[in-house]
Amino acid sequence: MRFSGTLSILLCIILTHIPVQAANIHDIEEPGNEIDRVDNPGTAFSRGQDCRNRNQPEQAFQWFLKAAELGHPESQLIIGECYTWGHGTPKNHDKAFYWLLKSAEQKQMPAYKLVAGCYRYGVGTPINIQKADYWQRKSLQDKKEKIERQTGVQILDTISDEPLMNHYAAAVKGNPIDMDDVAWAFFEGKGVPQDKAQAIAWWTKAAKLGDAQSQYNLGKCYEYGEGAPRNKKEAQRWYAEADKPRNGQPSSYFRQITGNNNPTRGMTPEIKAIYDKAKAGDVEAELKLAFCYYDGDGVARNHDEARQWFALAAEHGNETARRLLPKFQPMRRTYWRVGRNTASRTSKINL
Repeated sequence: MRFSGTLSILLCIILTHIPVQAANIHDIEEPGNEIDRVDNPGTAFSRGQDCRNRNQPEQAFQWFLKAAELGHPESQLIIGECYTWGHGTPKNHDKAFYWLLKSAEQKQMPAYKLVAGCYRYGVGTPINIQKADYWQRKSLQDKKEKIERQTGVQILDTISDEPLMNHYAAAVKGNPIDMDDVAWAFFEGKGVPQDKAQAIAWWTKAAKLGDAQSQYNLGKCYEYGEGAPRNKKEAQRWYAEADKPRNGQPSSYFRQITGNNNPTRGMTPEIKAIYDKAKAGDVEAELKLAFCYYDGDGVARNHDEARQWFALAAEHGNETARRLLPKFQPMRRTYWRVGRNTASRTSKINL
């Protein structure tokens, strides 16, 4: 009787564990079976997103691949990127290009530039500059149309730079900081054909709205005859506007070209001490001051001033200044540009 009872207990334990083991096997095989059964691209894409959020790149790749095979354009883009960078699967540029092109052909805008790059540099496909240019133009055109829909601003057909399209739309709507960016683009011919007269027009608009940077740039244009005839009177007028106190504080960024300017205004006490030594002929101070002006360290950045102090230190025998001075010869007139704190901008259009 005792042996019979023990045997019954063992049989119960064995029978109890058999279904548990079967359930575990079923759990292991279930994901693959589930992917095979899914025929809705949206469902497969959603499952891929869930796996990606759970930091499961291999499972996410399999779900996105299923969605891509079912024709989901965003998943095709994701699979192309996975093959490009080796996320959840080994790198394979041929397969990456295949899926990126599939996505682009379904009007997935981020894929346009990627496909253009593949054609231009021969990544996963032979080099084909004609096709690269086609997809690049398509990317710019679609971006242009999207910005126009969102802002109601007609973007110039001559603009060939996506960030500049955003600046232009905001400038047309009246933001002076973006007007300054557009003016620089025209002035330097970056992202748009060079047209210094247009640069003057945009700087004038921004200057009349009180933008000190644009007022200063406008003064420089009139001083050097860049985009407009040289006019010292106009230059002095705009320098004076740029140099006006703002928010109750004196300007530390700009200086007038009149004879009564104060070059030490806005300097920290440490830089003021270096300036005084440099004015007294201390060659080491001249070099330090040159670097301060070049980097904007304790004083407003001014490459023109930096060049002058490097030249003076070189003239007084400093070897470092002699070695660096050729880097400033000749200097483009754009050295007067002063960097802005772009983090404070609120006019950017986020697409």
